[in-house]
Amino acid sequence: MNIYFRTNCDDKIGLGHLSRTIKIANYFKKKGFSCIFCIDRLENLRNFKLKFPIFEIENNYKLTNETVDARKFIKKINTSKGYVFLDDYRLGDAWKKIVKRTGLKLIYLSDKIKREKIADFVINYKINAYEIKKNIKYNDKTRYLLGTKYALVENQKANSNSRFKKFNIILYLGGSGDFKILKNLAEAIDVFFNEKKVKKTLIKIIVGPLLKNSDNLNSIAKKNKNIELIKNEQNLINIYKKSQLFIGSSGTSIYETNYANIPTILFKYVKNQDDKIENLEKLGHFIHLEKNEIKKFKKVAQLAYLIFKNYKRIKFLTNQKKIKIDNLGPKRIFTEIFNKKLNPKKQVVKKNRGNKLNFRKAIDSDLNKILYLRNQKQNRFSSLNNKVIDNLDHYIWWFKSKRNYYLLLDRNLILMSFWKKVCDIGKNKIMLTGWNSSKNISFLNVLNGVIKFNRTIGKKYSILSIVKKNNKVSLKIDKYLGYKRIKKLDLPTANFLKSLKVNLNKFIISVR
Repeated sequence: MNIYFRTNCDDKIGLGHLSRTIKIANYFKKKGFSCIFCIDRLENLRNFKLKFPIFEIENNYKLTNETVDARKFIKKINTSKGYVFLDDYRLGDAWKKIVKRTGLKLIYLSDKIKREKIADFVINYKINAYEIKKNIKYNDKTRYLLGTKYALVENQKANSNSRFKKFNIILYLGGSGDFKILKNLAEAIDVFFNEKKVKKTLIKIIVGPLLKNSDNLNSIAKKNKNIELIKNEQNLINIYKKSQLFIGSSGTSIYETNYANIPTILFKYVKNQDDKIENLEKLGHFIHLEKNEIKKFKKVAQLAYLIFKNYKRIKFLTNQKKIKIDNLGPKRIFTEIFNKKLNPKKQVVKKNRGNKLNFRKAIDSDLNKILYLRNQKQNRFSSLNNKVIDNLDHYIWWFKSKRNYYLLLDRNLILMSFWKKVCDIGKNKIMLTGWNSSKNISFLNVLNGVIKFNRTIGKKYSILSIVKKNNKVSLKIDKYLGYKRIKKLDLPTANFLKSLKVNLNKFIISVR
């Protein structure tokens, strides 16, 4: 029986759709099926070797109408028997109806949290795919294959990459993208590591077949022995599992790097890479940048260096993943389609309600929650710095900082975060502290949190409080806890506050 794959790739959408259908085809071929691919134009695969029969809709084809496309596709395959895998967001219900009317079975691959009305099967392996269940009607005939158990990775056994002679860093934008970004980033990392006298480093740039601005890409590797180009490689798992850090776009790599168990610096490169950070954390991806941040090459290089310096710590953080991807996705898809099993039951995750008002020291897996809380409007405008802190700056600060963070939680939801730092003021040492809180938190909870936090300081240090004059809650807390307002500053304290750029007309300084 024939299996047809209608998909596409180009320099805008990359190779994501094509690569995941190839993984399905590889498994189905082993089961004796003939797998045939259909794309817009063969020209799009000029630098990509596909080991399956492939045809184009027509020469110099440009899709303008999905109904026309469906008719051309049906005419090309000239059969009413077999299965069609559709992985192309340009083709919607009109296309599906025409194909279904021929008698072909239709399997739709999608990342969208949306009810399907036409296809026989829907495959969606996003972490939050089960949200589709909310929209499904009792009489729907479509069967849903949902969740990360259907994730598509190469059938390779991932070995440990903890021990290494060289620190291998992978740079990858997916099948397309701009080579200039990879080139500039590789050079920045190389310079930064050399400045830090780290000699055993190898930066591997994976060159996607649709990468633009790659005319003179060979020159970068010739000039620099620490940079290596990887071309014409479809099975990336073997590369990932022999490396220590992945820096790249958060597309299909979020599943492959989870499987290979490699720490990551991910960034959003195209619009459909819209996974929420809390979902990425479930896969072990705690460091995620916005698209504009990846061009801050020197800072990204600094972050890569901090990961190198704290590798055991980072590796431990990566292993805090709640979801582990395996290589059985294609097998499960095959079994569901041809054995006609019932839909997989929704995975029930037991929520740990926790103890009310739990107070504990923060750990690395809290770093994104702490940033989110700090960037809330009510906290920014109570701070010395009221600007939004970027992810990249936060991560660099987090892994460099010696500040101790503590959290107050209510049923595992963070209500407050606290920090403290010992500072030298003249000949004296004093504790500088601060806290951020969730919106609409009660005064009693704030007071409870501050009291618990102050107990971690003890009586060894005096505590310096810097509070804006319009921050009534903090001023009330200080008064309740016996802080004394400093009306006349001594010279060391005045110089210290000046170094922090504290405007004394807007802040009240107290000490305990």
